[in-house]
Amino acid sequence: MSAITLTPGTLSDVKYPASAQTLLERFANAMYAPTAARTLFAGASMTGAQDGTTLFFDTAKKTLNTYDNSAWRAPLEGNTKIGTSTTAQVLTGVQVSNIGSQMPLPGSTNLVAVTLNVRSTQSRILLRGSIPVATSSVANDTLVAMLSKSTQAGALTAAYQRVPAANALVSLAFEFLDTPGTTGNITYGIRLGSTSSGATLGVNRTADGSISTVFGHLTITAQEIHQLA
Repeated sequence: MSAITLTPGTLSDVKYPASAQTLLERFANAMYAPTAARTLFAGASMTGAQDGTTLFFDTAKKTLNTYDNSAWRAPLEGNTKIGTSTTAQVLTGVQVSNIGSQMPLPGSTNLVAVTLNVRSTQSRILLRGSIPVATSSVANDTLVAMLSKSTQAGALTAAYQRVPAANALVSLAFEFLDTPGTTGNITYGIRLGSTSSGATLGVNRTADGSISTVFGHLTITAQEIHQLA
């Protein structure tokens, strides 16, 4: 407990103390709980103390946990996954229909993907993605970069970019905040589509192959950033 000086005449009350209850409340406000040591337990499961005095290192998941809100929980800081790709690719048959409403995913393959082990059902997942170099064999085509999710059929969000001339280099990027409402592994990925039928798309290169590789990194980042109380 920190020191308390009781000095008559320094408070706003007409008399000091105003009441025994007032004195008790002010006395309690000046008290603090001493720092307590915590016991560290390591193993694949934990059934020990749930009163905040124990830290649990999960040897299976490699996470350090504290007991909070009726469950052992891992701190969310640092739960970030980044996926990158420098592969030059050519895509065909990826026309996107009904962009404004359904945004169905073309094909079945992500250009780049990352799997995040979500730790809380109330977490928010901040997603950022970019395709630094993309082209179309068709002038005035519109390229559509879409964010895919392993547990959802349609795209979460999309970014659009018009290609002014055939094989002109453009870039696409997006940011999205997802609320999965579940725990466990979720895979997020980036796919690329086109509004023109029959167009050939290039990723990290031109579609016609005149430039086989253009410097660039496809990137997707998934970060667990928030947990409600």
